[in-house]
Amino acid sequence: MEKLNFECDGIKYSENWLYRGEGNAHLALSLPSLRKVLIFKKQNPQEAGDASESFLKSIAFQNKIMKHLFGIYVTRIERVEFLDDLMSFKSQLDGLRPAHRMHKTLSHNAILCQDYTCFEEGLDRFVDDDDVYAVEIKPKFGVQSEENCLFCQKQILKTDEKFQLNQGNIKSPTNYCPKKIFSGEFKLMLESIEDLIENPQNNFQVYKNGQLVYSENHEIIAFDSVINETFQNREDFKNAICQMLLANLEDVQESIDSSDGLPKGCVLKKILKYQSYYLTNAGNVPDNFDYVGKCLKDFNENCLDLESYKLNCPIICKVLGKIVKDCSVMLTFTKQLKKITAPKRHLIQSSNGRKILFDVKIFDLYPK
Repeated sequence: MEKLNFECDGIKYSENWLYRGEGNAHLALSLPSLRKVLIFKKQNPQEAGDASESFLKSIAFQNKIMKHLFGIYVTRIERVEFLDDLMSFKSQLDGLRPAHRMHKTLSHNAILCQDYTCFEEGLDRFVDDDDVYAVEIKPKFGVQSEENCLFCQKQILKTDEKFQLNQGNIKSPTNYCPKKIFSGEFKLMLESIEDLIENPQNNFQVYKNGQLVYSENHEIIAFDSVINETFQNREDFKNAICQMLLANLEDVQESIDSSDGLPKGCVLKKILKYQSYYLTNAGNVPDNFDYVGKCLKDFNENCLDLESYKLNCPIICKVLGKIVKDCSVMLTFTKQLKKITAPKRHLIQSSNGRKILFDVKIFDLYPK
C-alpha cells in the first residue's frame, strides 16, 4: 500500500495509513507512527469546488470556540495540504469502505488531530508496554422531556419497512436511550452501556492499540473476548465506563447539580449543558456558514458571551446545540503499571481493586 504524502503546519510527512471508519460527513484514517488521525470531509460527487474558506472557518471554530467551551476535553486540530494527487489513494480506499457509504466521495479538505485511542503526551508516561483500550460512545441528544426522546422516536421509525427501504442498511433498533446515560443514576447508566454493547449501531465501538475490535459489524463474542483481557466480566467493564463518564477531570470543586444529577467537571455535564442550547427558540438552523464567521468575530471581541447570544442572537446558540448533540466521546484506558503515580483524577478502581489509568476526550465538534 502506498504511503500518503502531505504537509501540515510546515512539516512534510510520508505516512502509512489504516482505514479507521466513517460517518455521513467525515472519513477517518489512523496514522500509527504519528499517533494521529487524518479526517477527510466528505461531499456529494456533484458538489463543485473544495469549499476551502468554509473549511478553514470550521477548523478555527473548533480550535477557538469549542476548545474554549470544553477545555481539557478537546484538543487542537490542523489543516492538511496534500502533496500528491489523491486519485490513486481514493481507489485504494474504495476497497475498504462500506458499500452504503460510497455515495459520497472525499474532498481535498482534511485535518490532522490527536488519535484518541492513544494516551496524549503527558499521560502516556504513566503507561508501560501494556495494551491500551479505547471505547467510543456517541451519547446522542440527552436533553429530553419525560414523554419525548428524539433518539427513541427515530429507533421506532427504523422499524418501518418503508423507511428501511428508503434508507437502506438498517439493522434492528436498539434499546439504548440517551436519557439513561445522562441521568447520573448509576443503575440507569449501567443499563444504557449494556444496551450499547448488545446493539452498537454506529454509537459504540471498542479499540485495542488503535485497532477496531468491536462494532456493529462484529459478533458480540468479540467484545467479551477483548474486555475479559482487562476486566473480570462485563459488569466490571460497565462499572468502569460509568466511573469514567462521571469523573471530575476538570478538577473543579466536586458537587452534584440537583438539576441534572451529574457531577461538576464530568464530560456528560459539559455535553448536556451545550446540548440544551438546541432547544433555543430561534427557528431553523441556516444552511450556510455565515454564523461561523460571526461566532469567530464575536469570540475575538467578547470571548463569546453565550448569555448575551441567548437574548440577542439565539440562532447561534441553537447552532451550537446542534453540533454538540451529535458529538462523540472517547474513553481511553489501561492498567496502571508504572510506579510513577498518575494524577488521582485520571485513576479509577475496578471491582478487583486494580487501578486503571484513563482519559476522556470529545470529538466531532465541527460546524455542520
